[in-house]
Amino acid sequence: MRRNNSLSHMLLGAALTLGASQVMALQEMSDFSMSEVTGQDGLTVIMKSDNNGLSAESIGWTNDVDGFDADGNSTISAAEEAYEAKLQIDAIKARSVDLTGATLGAGPVTITQTLDVGSDGAVPLMQYYLGVNRVRLEADSLSVPTSQSSSAGSRSFGSWALDASMGMTIRNNGLFNTTYNKAYLKGEVGRNQHTDVLEYANLFYSQVPNSAYMTMHDFHAMWEMTEGTLGIDEDGIIWRTGYGGNWADAPPGRTLTEADVIKLALDFEYLYKDPGAHGESQDFVITDNDRGVMHFGWLGSAKDVELYWRPGGTWYGTETLDSAYGSHEIYNVANKSGGLHFGGGWEFVSRAEANTLNDANLEFRWRLGETSDVCPGGVCSGTSDKSRINFELGNWTMWGRPTFGDENVTDDGYDYPYANNLHIKPASFHFPLIALDAINGSGQGAGGFCWGFAYNGPAATCNDNNSQFINLTPGHIGSAYASALQHSGTDSTGGLAIYMRDGQLQAFSRNVRFLERDGSGDLIAAKERNLDWGLIYALANVDASIYLYPGGNSYNQENGIIADLMLMSQTFDEDDPLHQGSNWDHGTHLMIADTNINGNAAGEGGYGETPRNAMGIGFLDTSFLLAANDTRIMLKEQSGPNDMDYYSGGLDLASPATRFNYKATFGGGILPDDSGSYGVGPRIVQGALLDFNMEGALNVRFSPSNPNDTWGAAEAGQYTGPLNTSKNYLGYSAAARFGSLNNAVGEEGTAGGIGNPNGYGAYLSLGEPGRPDVVWRFANVEGDIAFDNGIIDIRADDEDGDGKPKLIIANNMLIGRAAAGRVAEGFDGLGVTRYNNGGPVPMGQDFKANLMLGENTLGTAVIPSATVYSSITLTTPTPGSGL
Repeated sequence: MRRNNSLSHMLLGAALTLGASQVMALQEMSDFSMSEVTGQDGLTVIMKSDNNGLSAESIGWTNDVDGFDADGNSTISAAEEAYEAKLQIDAIKARSVDLTGATLGAGPVTITQTLDVGSDGAVPLMQYYLGVNRVRLEADSLSVPTSQSSSAGSRSFGSWALDASMGMTIRNNGLFNTTYNKAYLKGEVGRNQHTDVLEYANLFYSQVPNSAYMTMHDFHAMWEMTEGTLGIDEDGIIWRTGYGGNWADAPPGRTLTEADVIKLALDFEYLYKDPGAHGESQDFVITDNDRGVMHFGWLGSAKDVELYWRPGGTWYGTETLDSAYGSHEIYNVANKSGGLHFGGGWEFVSRAEANTLNDANLEFRWRLGETSDVCPGGVCSGTSDKSRINFELGNWTMWGRPTFGDENVTDDGYDYPYANNLHIKPASFHFPLIALDAINGSGQGAGGFCWGFAYNGPAATCNDNNSQFINLTPGHIGSAYASALQHSGTDSTGGLAIYMRDGQLQAFSRNVRFLERDGSGDLIAAKERNLDWGLIYALANVDASIYLYPGGNSYNQENGIIADLMLMSQTFDEDDPLHQGSNWDHGTHLMIADTNINGNAAGEGGYGETPRNAMGIGFLDTSFLLAANDTRIMLKEQSGPNDMDYYSGGLDLASPATRFNYKATFGGGILPDDSGSYGVGPRIVQGALLDFNMEGALNVRFSPSNPNDTWGAAEAGQYTGPLNTSKNYLGYSAAARFGSLNNAVGEEGTAGGIGNPNGYGAYLSLGEPGRPDVVWRFANVEGDIAFDNGIIDIRADDEDGDGKPKLIIANNMLIGRAAAGRVAEGFDGLGVTRYNNGGPVPMGQDFKANLMLGENTLGTAVIPSATVYSSITLTTPTPGSGL
């Protein structure tokens, strides 16, 4: 990886814009920061710009300078010379800013650095501090330079701005030392470094100037390691605490100490605003016209953490034959290009462990829920309503028992190692490989997936092992877009590649906490509820390849994001770990659960011999595949400021060719306890086999809530009833055109096709677990379907008069001709009318499917037009009744 000469422009610009008010001073470090260090003298350097701030013309990122040896033959061909890839950030500025983003250039950018040395009595130590006053860091564009590809031009992903105070402190034996295990590190965004008061940050993103933009509002990020290892070895940077990286050595039942944990926070509200709909002219400023979409937060702490950052990005699909894998060709992940990859894992701190540390806030919680009225700069008007409801998923533990790869599986007479990064489960959160890379054109990717097999490799490997090869050609933009954006001949676009391989989230939450705030935004302690049930989403064997290209916004096609998305999670069978099947202890499970465990079951080897009463119901042994080609990711403008207009704007995703295949068993099962035990009796009960395959064109939109307290009775299509009073909710809508992708248009840029190969097209099948050959199937589904006025609402216990908080998901479902308007609007600007049907067809197509029993077709069902209202409610259980 190499930065080009534009980096020197940035450094020169920064030097020229630094004012004469620079200060050097000696300053004592505080007692807090020196609590383990002797010697109180330090050097503080304060740098201040003039009131215009700092600026740089551009910063460039160049990968694979002069090419990359992609085939590993020790020479670089002419084709491999073209692998040099660039991304460029243009017009970078740093300026002073107030809490709303409205006051720019009113004061200098101030950067404070302190360097000190001392010891802990035995080991010499060095401490470095970097602090930045509240500043706006902004860039006009992240682009692919014109010289990289004629089709890319100089298109831009859009513009960004971060308003924040920031600080970082490192204390170590030297700055980086892998042999010292008592290093301290803290980084934080969103806190005033001088007053130690939270001044929440705002992270803005816009695709087109003077158009809709999104904001991560009240943004707070923090990562604090009180004691651990921070060093550089021959592979890269390593960060470790407790038993991180050596999870097998962690003694059972040990007493957790603060040195084992890392305190963390990632908390924000996602806001949306179309300034033009409200008569605003300035981008990137918080006003009371900003509308909340949802709240997201990771809060608490993790234990036994290992994280690493290492050089190397894409492996370009080159292959290797490793003796560990028998006769299967796999991708040579070791042959990495320039770029960066990182990974690691951790365990979550449970409620009991937080209590042993006498700090309930150390329990890891995932917080989701509503936003409220926005108060610019924290100052609310007299009519602002800050009431809202959130829920936290807490008290996390590992799903089942950890495995470290000391087992083998025999297939075709060959012993394959069980520790192939696909079957190991060393930690609850374990993602060993996430890579970032700049790419330049088609063929410059990591290769495809084997959907149905445990190793990703070329098409021959997939075909030889009864699995389907799935791949989207990097850099290829198809004919659904305007001609100026399309792939043409050998010309293709560069962009940013993100890869993830062998990820594992094998953990589950055992508690849901409801938090309600009043009109002033204060928590109502009397209404807090803690429920022993969980929303379980254990994920196994997660792979992803994401390619992002600039352009595609329908308001200005030179700006925006077009993405190729591939995401896969597979559950591999306990008895055949190379293929999909049933694995309760290490699989992907999506369930709701009663987590009231009757104590840790005791027994030989840790496996209990007593009954268990903690169980879940939902979708077990899940495997799913998402492949979305040429996906337009757009911030869509509102059609106006009125009630229903809010559904017309938001975060809008549209793909002309999408396949989503979901395989699972509907049933229930016994949850593991803290030791990974399940007690006596059967672990699972199977109810039905589910296989759902959606393919065709797909549009999904997430919209802000209507700011008014009630909906007008005349609002067409808006459902009536108890949801009329909903104000803070997540709005959603969607549109789909079902049909087979196994045609010339559907296979554009897919390196062989992503459609279902079994002849059923889009389908839904239900089968009997004991007789998987007995299947009721809706096959070859075609036509249009849409969902509008969707609402995800968390209701307080007094909103519906029954004293129970609840989660409601409701929408109108439009089928066939009734869906015409929403389908046309969802794909506006994309040529999807000819997808799946072989020629131009209008929107609002009849919805039809073949009815099959096994391989026998019973007939065809057709729905010309229909409108259906649906609502799902999850409410709290009656005490003593379970779920």
